[in-house]
Amino acid sequence: MPRPKILKRSVAANPAIKSEIPVKKSTPEKTGKRKITEKENSAARNLTEKLEDEMEHMAFEDESVTMAQSAIENYFMQGKSANERMNTAKARRGRRAGNLEEDEEDDDSVSKMITEFTKCDLPSLRDYISDKDSSKFEKQLENLEEKEFPKWMIYLASGFNILLHGVGSKRQILTKFEEELSQYTYMRVDARKDGLNMKALLNAINENMNLNCPVKRSQTTISWARAIKRKMHGQQLILMIDNIEAPDWRNDQEALCELLENRESVKLIATVDHINSTFIWNSRQVASLFFVHVTVNTFEIPLQELMTGDSRLLGLDSRSNQSVHTMSSLDAFWKSLASNSQKLFRLFFQMYFDTKKPVKFWDLFNAAKDDFIASTDSALRTQLVEFKDHRVLKWTRGDDGNDQLSGIVELKLVTEFLESKNMPLDEKRDE
Repeated sequence: MPRPKILKRSVAANPAIKSEIPVKKSTPEKTGKRKITEKENSAARNLTEKLEDEMEHMAFEDESVTMAQSAIENYFMQGKSANERMNTAKARRGRRAGNLEEDEEDDDSVSKMITEFTKCDLPSLRDYISDKDSSKFEKQLENLEEKEFPKWMIYLASGFNILLHGVGSKRQILTKFEEELSQYTYMRVDARKDGLNMKALLNAINENMNLNCPVKRSQTTISWARAIKRKMHGQQLILMIDNIEAPDWRNDQEALCELLENRESVKLIATVDHINSTFIWNSRQVASLFFVHVTVNTFEIPLQELMTGDSRLLGLDSRSNQSVHTMSSLDAFWKSLASNSQKLFRLFFQMYFDTKKPVKFWDLFNAAKDDFIASTDSALRTQLVEFKDHRVLKWTRGDDGNDQLSGIVELKLVTEFLESKNMPLDEKRDE
């Protein structure tokens, strides 16, 4: 038997009948929850927008910093990365700390390479300059002697000092002017010579003028010049200085000004060659020197100035291993030596070429004492200083703190030169 269908009551079926079923209203809890959600959504949207702006700004700043850092690194690191620079720096530090001899060998090889490409035949150059026609210069010297030298004497007598400048060597002008000073006490100084500085000048003045004013312990050059200036009261000295702008004199100009402050006792006539030579004096020193600037253009080749310089072009660089001497220059040096110094010359190079290593000072002293060349170490040092000044040897300090000497003249040249003097280098060795 089939089940009966149950029909549901529909409100929409009969619209005339109003529904008595109450409509459910939203509770306050639900309303409150919906409002909070809207606030959170708005806050979240604001926060999201703010974060996006900040992220864009931060991304732009990071990009700018990265570009700036990369540019700085590229400039200071010379296109290499930091790791590469660190590796090379470590290797460099290790090489410097571990093996300094390699750096010295590199410097020597560079110097040797330069001198090989820039060799100059000094004897030929000297002969060429000496054979140059100097008739015009001789006429100029005669003109200076007749017209200018009397004026210079008046300048010096009036308390002024004279500074000669111009194109060309002015050495012969001072040599000619020495004849005018034959009746006065004067001293000629070549400022380009090695080891000749303000202290050497003060020492020479003290000894030759019999001032009895030696340098005291811990006394500065300025205070020593001031003491000599006081001792020279009543005496007169004229200083003639060639190339007063030489490197060894640039730092002692204050002492020179102190010495020349007594214008009645000490007078100066000097020459300069460099165009900016007056920069070695400040305004106060220039005011105290009372210079009369005299322009003398001789257009003469400065042969002596070139030979006493450190020109690599001429092979006169003291740092290079190449010889800076010739047979003629050694002969001139040999004639200025005493007999004991000549024996010491041969003894030193014999010991140096035997070992091919620097000769220790005390080893040389013992050998010289056995050969009756020097009886005291001070006498030996005096002789060796003359060798050093003429670039025959160089004086260094060893790792143990003792002085050691190295020759800077080639073996072949020394051998030929000593054979020409009937003092063979290997004579004592054969005996």
